[in-house]
Amino acid sequence: MSLTVARSNASLLACSPRRTNNSNKADPAMERILMATSQKRELLSDRQKPFAHLTPRGLVINAMRVVAKQSATIVAEFMTDKLHVETANEELVVKGELTPSQADLKNEEWEDEEWDKRWEAFPKKCLNAYVRYHAVTIVTRFYEAVASSTTSDVTLDRLTMDIFRSAKRSAEDNPRDNIQIARETYAQCLWANALVYLADYTVQQAIVAYGYYMYQQNRRRKQKAGQEVAEESSSAVVFSFSLVSSRLISSRVLSLWAGAVGGAIGSILKPGWGTLMGFNMGDGMAFSMLEPSTTTTV
Repeated sequence: MSLTVARSNASLLACSPRRTNNSNKADPAMERILMATSQKRELLSDRQKPFAHLTPRGLVINAMRVVAKQSATIVAEFMTDKLHVETANEELVVKGELTPSQADLKNEEWEDEEWDKRWEAFPKKCLNAYVRYHAVTIVTRFYEAVASSTTSDVTLDRLTMDIFRSAKRSAEDNPRDNIQIARETYAQCLWANALVYLADYTVQQAIVAYGYYMYQQNRRRKQKAGQEVAEESSSAVVFSFSLVSSRLISSRVLSLWAGAVGGAIGSILKPGWGTLMGFNMGDGMAFSMLEPSTTTTV
């Protein structure tokens, strides 16, 4: 989903921008001067306008990003499931229930079947992801508006940075230092996607809450109609809702971390596009491992 700071974060923080009279907020003009001096870019230059994602150009670019993310997710999920299948078949070989050749044949059959099946569902997944992307983007813009009134421009700049551009800037500043590029990109990916993942969690939490609400409404309608309904205490429903919500939070936090790690690795290989693909691959790997535990059957 979407994303520099100076080469040293400490050096930027050490430059204490002057404060305006009777205000706890740093002077935006001074902060912009400091950023322009230290990094050759203006603060908040990567921040998107509230409805920029709805312009023709924004719609096309975001569609491409969704396609790239879904492609990376499919590959990541496929590789994770493939590893599980191969491990299970290997255990059968050890137990003597399969021969090595039979295990290899089962692995190949699974790969051929699953690979085609997953790409057949690709268009529908892209459409669903594209709709959700716009919902998450709107919530993200709201959080950015809140952050703009409660934090400094330096913090807001980190939260709204474009990781594609920032990775390229890091590579230009550290042309032969891959470790430094990875460190900077890792931090940039965490900062720049924090509000996005918070917005994504908000949207998913709203969907889960609505699902539980409809579940309870359906139970009441069936009871009024005299239909048999399985007995279930309200405390059990609350516990289930709390469990799903806590797992949802954990999945978003770990996905953000895994995406940042993937973005850092991708930046070493190809700053910019490698950063985006690495981030999406990391996010996809975490998603494939954690998401099944966050779903509910209500």
